[in-house]
Amino acid sequence: GIALFEAPIGRTIEEFEAETEEHGWPSFRTEEVVEGNVFIAEDGRNVYSSCGTKLGTNEGDEKGDRYCMDLSCIAGVGA
Repeated sequence: GIALFEAPIGRTIEEFEAETEEHGWPSFRTEEVVEGNVFIAEDGRNVYSSCGTKLGTNEGDEKGDRYCMDLSCIAGVGA
């Protein structure tokens, strides 16, 4: 029940949606991470919440870390 990401930050909602659709899962960037609640494991690939839940993987690209989240770990809150 902790906040993990806030998006979009540093890009439009259209850019967020396009990247998510391109890769087939929600993809977040470093600036969208809620500090202290999400971390990349020492292996550089697996992503966890601060409470220990495996969230997905880091699929970095030329823009930096790309946090690719398993859909079962995501719940949204409307504005």
